[in-house]
This record gives sequence, structure tokens and C-alpha cells, in this order.
Amino acid sequence: MDSDTNWRHVDTQRALAADLLEGLSKQQWAQPSLCTEWSVRDVATHLTFAQVRLREALIPALRADLRDDLVVRERTSPGHVSDEGIAAQARRRARSGPAEVGPCHAGRSRPRSKPR
Repeated sequence: MDSDTNWRHVDTQRALAADLLEGLSKQQWAQPSLCTEWSVRDVATHLTFAQVRLREALIPALRADLRDDLVVRERTSPGHVSDEGIAAQARRRARSGPAEVGPCHAGRSRPRSKPR
């Protein structure tokens, strides 16, 4: 598959995730996920936060000693972002394409090969 085809698939999956999040009730957001000790809200925040630009991620990551679980806890704290805000962020990321992916993948059109 070429890079454009890959990104069309990524965009489709992001849009499906945004559709799902936009349809959740308050109770569904609070449900435990398959990730130990994380709610559906925590996982959704993690997925949307993983796709922010470096300048948006750097301060929270440093404040949390680069621990992803602590960054997610901060981002999901009361008053930081609403359920609707998480869904809206997911929707924006669904339309963002390759230039808007997280700092680990920025500027890459495909994953790096494994070292031989």
C-alpha cells in the first residue's frame, strides 16, 4: 500500500472512533476499559492527546515526569476538558492527516523499519 492509501485508512479509523465517542452517554464515558484502572474517558483522552503537536504536549509531559499515565490523569481531571471536548478533539484529528500526528510520528509517512 502506498502512503496516501495508508493515510486514508488512518483517517477512516479516526473518523469511526470520533463517531463512537460522540455517541457515548455519561455512563459510558465512565465505564472501566480493558486497560487496567482506566475508564473509557481515560483511553479516549490518551488517544487524542497522543496526536497533539509537540508544543502542546511538552509542558504536561515534563510536569508528569514523562509518565503517560500521569499526563492522561491530568488531562482527564475535572474541569480540564469535557467529554464533548474529547470527542471534538478526536473529530479534529480525524481530519488532520499526516502532518498533525503526535511528536513521535511527525513528518513520517510510515513507521520506521525495525533495525536488522
